[in-house]
Amino acid sequence: MRLPGWQAPGGMAAAAPLVAPAAVDLPRCRVHCLAAVSPSRPSLRAAATLALFLPLLLLSVTAACRSSRSRPATEAATERPEAQQPATPDGAASLGGIRHPLQKGQTLYSLSRAYGVPVATLMEANAITDPSTIPAGTPILIPGARELRAIPPASGPRLAWPLDGPITSRYGPRGSRLVHEGLDIQGRRGQRITAAADGKVIFAGRAGNYGRTVVIDHGGSIYTRYAHASELLVRTGDRVKRGEAIAIVGDTGNATGIHLHFEVLRQGRRLDPESFLPG
Repeated sequence: MRLPGWQAPGGMAAAAPLVAPAAVDLPRCRVHCLAAVSPSRPSLRAAATLALFLPLLLLSVTAACRSSRSRPATEAATERPEAQQPATPDGAASLGGIRHPLQKGQTLYSLSRAYGVPVATLMEANAITDPSTIPAGTPILIPGARELRAIPPASGPRLAWPLDGPITSRYGPRGSRLVHEGLDIQGRRGQRITAAADGKVIFAGRAGNYGRTVVIDHGGSIYTRYAHASELLVRTGDRVKRGEAIAIVGDTGNATGIHLHFEVLRQGRRLDPESFLPG
């Protein structure tokens, strides 16, 4: 194929026509086309060379532009997962749960029932070894929970504290035992135990590991038990008033130290006494 509008000068044989090489064989194209240009015509040789290398230059510039445009998208895709990682305050989100502030009268046992999470799981998630010594207000991590749940106070009569003293063991899991089924209150020798509410004494005597014990029926299927007494001041069948002395604190039965073991029962089921006691 001849270059458009070009013809050999007069009196001179026309140079061999320039042949358009195949696009896939650029090296051969360059050699063949350069050979076809007359060496006596430098201007024609330069024009042919420019015609050969200009497409290559354009291809290089185009590839560079495409690479430059695609780089930010690649980098953004690489960085996006890090930007989407949420903050995990207190480690709660990383474990997939929420923190429940432990209220007065609440225990790991009551949280376990409310959220459907085993007590052992709560102890492990919060690194708790003795659940009976958790102070009120402690935030308890509840694995798997997504919202706080209200734990209503136990229904029943409001009871009075049967002994004035520090709590040494609360209701709930304790050591190797599945659950401590009452409230232990430390006492002083000779200190009196009083009835938590009006009622009728349905038992007063020795009861195995409980030692000397008093059980009072308060009506409505609510009962209270007072164990480990050194001396009993009432008898079965007596009616008592709230705050009336019923026994002397002691360490009879399976007890370590002088204290009162206090239980609240409804229809034979032991409940958390602190749910019935004033804060």
